[in-house]
Amino acid sequence: MKIKILLTGGLLLFWVFCYAQDYKLDPKTSKAIPTFQGTVLIIKGEVRRFDKKHPDGIILEKGERLFTEDKIETSPKSLIKFQLTDQTIIALGPDSTFEIKEYEFQEIDNRKAILNLVKGQLRAVIYQKAKVGDLEFRTKNIAMGVRGTEFLANEFDQTEVALLSGRLLMTNLVNQQRNDLSASHYYVRSNSKTKIDPIPLTELVRLKAEHVKEEEAFRPFLERQKVESPISELIGEKMETEKIKDENPDENKEDQWKKVLKQLNLRLRENHNPR
Repeated sequence: MKIKILLTGGLLLFWVFCYAQDYKLDPKTSKAIPTFQGTVLIIKGEVRRFDKKHPDGIILEKGERLFTEDKIETSPKSLIKFQLTDQTIIALGPDSTFEIKEYEFQEIDNRKAILNLVKGQLRAVIYQKAKVGDLEFRTKNIAMGVRGTEFLANEFDQTEVALLSGRLLMTNLVNQQRNDLSASHYYVRSNSKTKIDPIPLTELVRLKAEHVKEEEAFRPFLERQKVESPISELIGEKMETEKIKDENPDENKEDQWKKVLKQLNLRLRENHNPR
């Protein structure tokens, strides 16, 4: 009996030693709430985490915890995949910078987060639906309101988003203009122009990569897109266009010649008129 008590007490002390720093007890619900915001699942290459204690960064390893205000940077040949406490999975491609700006989690129905892709490539799967306004991903100029969805984003010289499932409310942080992005569509913003197009079937199949095992490998990232659309296809932007001049150069030259001749005739008449 004493041995069982000692073993039980030992296990309890071991749990407290290992997990007390990672969880806190909510006095109202008696539930264990994580004190961290995410856990690293997979790393390839060198990935660094920056925080107040480590302004110069430290190298991340599989299984490490992530916290609010952490900044994660991947090198040009590295990848990382991590899981947030709400079960959201995020993967970052090479040469990417990502920030956990704000993150509050009590339980699945009580959470609030702002996550920022500063630059690079991101892939996110939000398994648990969030309330409207509670979960937001940002790039330099765009805020994406997320519920339950899967999407990819690039942030380089322009913002590019490919939505595979669910819906995204895209808000332009410059002018607060909104676009509702539906599944299987691209959203591209470049040089004050916004374009929304359907994703080609072959690209959609490539991006979904159903055969890839999430716990072992990385699914494809979004290839860089271009805005090469006529003005009629640009979404939600007031565009001013110059009038096309010299559509028919020969006709313009003839008009100019007639104008000059008319002026000469007018001057001849004035010279012959008696004063």
